[in-house]
Amino acid sequence: MVAYFFWNNVRSSLPWDPIASLPLETERPRATLRAEVAATLRAAGTTSVLVTHDQVEAMTMADTLAVMRAGRIVQVGPPHELYRRPVDAWTAGFLGDAVLMAGRRVGDHHVDTVLGRLALATDATPAPDPTPVVFLRPEQVRPVADASGATPPGVEATVVQVTFLGPDATVVLDVAGIPVPARWPSSLLPAVGDRTRVEVVGPALAYPAGPEPSDAPGAPAGSVDPGAGSSSGWAPDDDETADAATAVTRSSGDIASI
Repeated sequence: MVAYFFWNNVRSSLPWDPIASLPLETERPRATLRAEVAATLRAAGTTSVLVTHDQVEAMTMADTLAVMRAGRIVQVGPPHELYRRPVDAWTAGFLGDAVLMAGRRVGDHHVDTVLGRLALATDATPAPDPTPVVFLRPEQVRPVADASGATPPGVEATVVQVTFLGPDATVVLDVAGIPVPARWPSSLLPAVGDRTRVEVVGPALAYPAGPEPSDAPGAPAGSVDPGAGSSSGWAPDDDETADAATAVTRSSGDIASI
């Protein structure tokens, strides 16, 4: 497909799921193919819109990413910005695993949660609700490096589930009776039943505690236990992924997603 565009000197293209649609037994790993296609398009200065339902493909190949929901673009920006600062809980869950939990505002820039008092991102507008839904990525929930001392940082947790994934692992923690998902390097692999202390690295975001807009797919915020930690957020149902497609655009050597 890519060879066709360059052979015919095409300056723009609209490939659909260019890498994700390849069979798993493809000779080159998909990650290598993504990198090669991205580098080739940049070098040629070809403007391309890569429409994909694969979030990894979109985030790794794009300079600018956009997320569509119900046929509308809900957020546009660099991939790292959308991943770290999603506009709402639905987008947070669509772009990756999300920790969503109840919080209580403390002043303008902090929120109390089951994981302790967290700082809110100062470069994002927090929800004005006194009891918002608080968002983190699982990799922000880390084991405390040094839990010695009279007042160690973080909160106590019990490991209730571990899924080994090679370079890292997904870990489910019981924090005061509430399940909280985390993602740790496999070098820190715990065992089920381990008692540990965990802390949050980096700022949190706060979203309104009310339901998602009526035209948005997925479960409304009000349908989630406000005290629970969620590992996926409001991800779309299987039959709604077409409306939630991500796409990638490259313009004059740059890559973007819509």
